[in-house]
Amino acid sequence: MNNGIIKRFAAASMSCLFLSVFGIVGCYPNDLSGDVKGEESGRTDTPSSDDSSSDNSSTDTPSGGNHGGDGSDVVEKPEGGNEGGEVNIPVRPKTQGEFVKKYISEDFIKNKKFYDYISSMTDYDYNASVVSGALYASPNGNGEGASKADATDIQSALDSAKAGQTVYLTGGTYELDESVWIGTSGKENAYVTVRNYPGERVVITASATAVAKEKEFPVFAIDENVCYIALEGLEICNVKTDTAIGIAAYDGGQNNVIIRNNKFYNLETRKPNDGNCGANAILLFGEKTTPMNNWLIYGNECYDNVLGWCEAISVAANCECIYVLNNNVHDNTNIGIDFTGNFGYCKDKALDQPRFCVAAGNVVKNCVSGYSDCAGLYVDGARDVLLVNNRLEGNQYGIEVGAEEKSVGYNVKNIGVYNNVAIGNLKCGIRVGGYDKNTSGVVENCVIANNTLINNNTSGDGAEIVLSMLDNLIIANNLIKTVENKIIYTDLSSAETKNVTIKSNCFI
Repeated sequence: MNNGIIKRFAAASMSCLFLSVFGIVGCYPNDLSGDVKGEESGRTDTPSSDDSSSDNSSTDTPSGGNHGGDGSDVVEKPEGGNEGGEVNIPVRPKTQGEFVKKYISEDFIKNKKFYDYISSMTDYDYNASVVSGALYASPNGNGEGASKADATDIQSALDSAKAGQTVYLTGGTYELDESVWIGTSGKENAYVTVRNYPGERVVITASATAVAKEKEFPVFAIDENVCYIALEGLEICNVKTDTAIGIAAYDGGQNNVIIRNNKFYNLETRKPNDGNCGANAILLFGEKTTPMNNWLIYGNECYDNVLGWCEAISVAANCECIYVLNNNVHDNTNIGIDFTGNFGYCKDKALDQPRFCVAAGNVVKNCVSGYSDCAGLYVDGARDVLLVNNRLEGNQYGIEVGAEEKSVGYNVKNIGVYNNVAIGNLKCGIRVGGYDKNTSGVVENCVIANNTLINNNTSGDGAEIVLSMLDNLIIANNLIKTVENKIIYTDLSSAETKNVTIKSNCFI
């Protein structure tokens, strides 16, 4: 475990220098030809506020087109272009079930029973009625755990838990000397649930003893192959070690896991410039050939974390069908939400990529690094990923889809970027492509459609959309407003940034 996580952080130090974001299976162009095709007359309608991930009618397959030149072109705002238009404000679902049904399409479901379960759950209720047959833990508990008055400690309660039981954590601050390891699985429709006792605030942190002796400290760690677990309504915070993690899953095989309505804050690496250290609110690190799959990460808030070279929510390597929905990620010192692969974490190259993942309805704001460029939403080395109806504001990059590592036969591909709103990000709203001609890979088959990009590039040295090493990209039906007059920019030749179609966008 330790070697794996150190290796992850070491590689992530490169990963954060140039960030990226990816797309959706079934919604990408198959037959693009030619190089960059310039904007036509522009779109006069405004983007739909609905999820367009299942409708490719707005991104017609183009023919031919060659912009020539040396590739260092800026597509300037056209004279007398489209005036007016409205900002695309995505329609937000009101309940967890609506989120799941709206954003997780058949292409991204590999376990229908898990989908049915998370789409039929009632919303998390902080003040819900107490269920029978529960176990109880308290900050100083030393009892048997059968009642609130006879509460035990968290680890003992989890060690005793059976499928279908709820472990209630009573109110107060839990100062842990050691990480809590979850080693008992639930069953289908009978999860082991860890949550706050109704109406009581639960704060979990590391004790002074743990901080002094531990270099790596996950507050909760889910053991390999443990399944049917839910963690809800907790505050995980104030951990300062070399490597500080809120909830971690290492190795592989953890499936049917729900992490919802928790808060993660003041998780801090004490060595932010060391690539072997870092902090994460939530880390999925799939090293084994058995994937982590069918996770719902919903309704969490991640803020004021000192991440070093890491990410607030990180989905790495052999992970499949991970749904990151309706989270509020803000004011962190590096990447907000990340899907990353092709770094050799899983030795089977075919499995070293997150896939069939969805990030939807998240707000990612003010994720800015002092030592590297970083994105609010970052996809690097993954495939078959959908980013839809997210709001990105005040980050360095809003969204980036990249390919930092060459991995022949396992390119970054099939990425859908739909109906997102990017406002006031420092360097660009969206960036696509590998960044280094010698070491990076190529992003293939990507669609950027129906997004709203407003006054990004506030630093003045980027553009609304920045392109690098890629092949087959459609940019269509986006509403773009810029004060810098830089809309789309690449500093590479048409041999490296190729088969790009730009059409039916609206400039205001």
